[in-house]
Amino acid sequence: MNKTPIVKEPIKAKKGLRSGRLTIAMHNLAYICVGLAIILAVAQFWLYGLRYRRVFSPNVWSSVTLTNGQAYFGHLEQYGPSTVVLFDAYYLQTVPASAEDTTADTTVTNSDTNTDSANITATADETTDSGLQLMSIANDLHKPYNYLIINRDQIMFWQQLTAESPIVQTLESQK
Repeated sequence: MNKTPIVKEPIKAKKGLRSGRLTIAMHNLAYICVGLAIILAVAQFWLYGLRYRRVFSPNVWSSVTLTNGQAYFGHLEQYGPSTVVLFDAYYLQTVPASAEDTTADTTVTNSDTNTDSANITATADETTDSGLQLMSIANDLHKPYNYLIINRDQIMFWQQLTAESPIVQTLESQK
């Protein structure tokens, strides 16, 4: 008896499993995933923008304290995803007592408070009774423009100042 080996041909995959309904379902799933990713990205940018539009207002005076401890005052606005701009920028500088006596021109008193610490002595830049002088950055030695572009990583915190703030009242009286 002659035994011949039976050679079977390899089983071929059916065309329908790869190119038929399964492929269409995979394409539809891919389109749904891409669509959801786009919707989530748009929602994130929209919500991010709304949140910062409420925080940054060009009509409100803000105090910005940097990580080095320096505080600046001005109108805070968003400049980009990692920077802000402080327009009409001022900072406080300590003035020696003898220099404070020679620069005092007039005194403005805040009648809303009962403390003497609300008295502000007006000069070209403002000097307070505590020996601090409010200086515009435009008056610095190198004469920069009156704004600061600040990296958000350097900001420790910022606050919006009320109209009752002695600093805001001083800055508004200068305009």
